[in-house]
Amino acid sequence: MSRRKAMKLASRGKRFGAACIDMIIPATSCFIAIVALSVMIVREMMYNPGFGYGYGYGYGFGYGYSAGPSAGIVTAFIISSIISLAYVIIQLIFFNKSRTIGKAALGLQVVSSNDGEPVGFWKMLFREWFVKSASASVFLLGFIWILIDDKNRGWHDKILDTYVVDLKESAALIASEPAPEPVYVRESPAAPAGRPTPKSSPAPVPAPETIQGIVETEDRGAEIMDSALEVADVVVMAAKQAADKPEPAEPDYDNVNAVTSEISEGAAEE
Repeated sequence: MSRRKAMKLASRGKRFGAACIDMIIPATSCFIAIVALSVMIVREMMYNPGFGYGYGYGYGFGYGYSAGPSAGIVTAFIISSIISLAYVIIQLIFFNKSRTIGKAALGLQVVSSNDGEPVGFWKMLFREWFVKSASASVFLLGFIWILIDDKNRGWHDKILDTYVVDLKESAALIASEPAPEPVYVRESPAAPAGRPTPKSSPAPVPAPETIQGIVETEDRGAEIMDSALEVADVVVMAAKQAADKPEPAEPDYDNVNAVTSEISEGAAEE
């Protein structure tokens, strides 16, 4: 009989901390990109004021100067892109373990509510990049739902039927459980001395307790079958002996009467 897995749900505080860690890297990348874009816009406004001069009689001219993005701005955009690409790759690696960067940092994992097993790469990818948009669609109500749910689940957890568990506390919970009671298997009775081992009975093979019980049950069944065959052999032999024994001849009453009459006549003559 299989035992249910003992797992500890992740606390609301740890789930919030993991979400914050997951947002730090993309937020940093976006901040760098926004600052670089703002500096570039300011530089364009400073170096390209749009001054112009005109003269009468259809003649005029204007001038302007564009500084273009500086080396620092280009470097900032490159750094932002590298950070974003690295973040996506690392997240995909952790998705294969049913975790995110934040969940891995705090020892959390996403598991299925059916069997407690990790949900796997594709379900994790669908959960993080698509289903979570449903939780964020209505004023982040799907994430706020974690605060009132009895099992600390958001809308994205309910949609995919998942839990977020704390691996460290789950391991401690399993270690604190009492050890299962030992299973005792009754030994098979020893065969009497001088009795040949039945050919149909396999030689005993060391096996775990559960398998050993099955093997020994099969051995006892073989012994019972052998005993039944022996009794059947005895019954068949007795039947054969009874069939081969000659039946006693019936007395010939006519001859007996004739002999008796002769004896009676002889006695009368005397």
